[in-house]
Amino acid sequence: MLNHLKHYLTIVTLLLLFSSRSTHATVGFGTLVPAVGQYQNDIDGGTTQVAINPYFAWNYLTQLSGNHYLLPEIGFAVHTGTEEEYTKISYLLNVNLGWRFSPSGYLKYGLGTFITTISGEGETISLANGTETANFYAPQEPAYSYQGALNIGLLQFLRPHWALQVDLFAVRFLDSTKRSYSYLISVNFYH
Repeated sequence: MLNHLKHYLTIVTLLLLFSSRSTHATVGFGTLVPAVGQYQNDIDGGTTQVAINPYFAWNYLTQLSGNHYLLPEIGFAVHTGTEEEYTKISYLLNVNLGWRFSPSGYLKYGLGTFITTISGEGETISLANGTETANFYAPQEPAYSYQGALNIGLLQFLRPHWALQVDLFAVRFLDSTKRSYSYLISVNFYH
C-alpha cells in the first residue's frame, strides 16, 4: 500500500513542478459515505444513506487548456461507529479532469482508487446481520482492500478561496454484481 501511495505522490509532485501559473492547491474537509444502501445498519433492515465519516483531503486545480483542468486528489476518511469493534480508514486517490462551465463552477470526472484498511484486536466480534447476529474476525494486523472507482462531481466556488465539492463514485464500476455507490461532500480552501 505504501508503494502505491509513494508512486501517486511522485506523480502529483511532478505535476506540481511542471504545472501552469493557474494552479491552486487546496485542503478540504467533509464526509465520505461509502456503499450507500448496501449494508444493513439496524435490526429493522435499514441501510446507510447518510453518515459522518470525517474526510480530509489535499487537492489541486491546474488549468490544462482553455476551460479544461486537472484535479488530482489524495484524501482519507475515518469511519465512525466502528470504534469499539475495529478501526476502518479509507484512502482515496483520484485523478479527475474538469470542465469549467461557469466562472465559479467545475464539472469533475475521472478515475480513482479506494484503499480501505481494517484492523482490530485480533478477535472475533459479533455484529448485526439481518435479524440475527454473526461473528466476524477483526484482524490484529491491518487488512487492505483496493477498489477502482469511476468519479463524477461538481466543484462550486462560494467565495474567492472557498469551494463546495460534491462527488459521486461508482465503486467496482465494471462488476455489475459488486458495484456500489459512494458519495463525498467537502468544503475546500484554495490558496
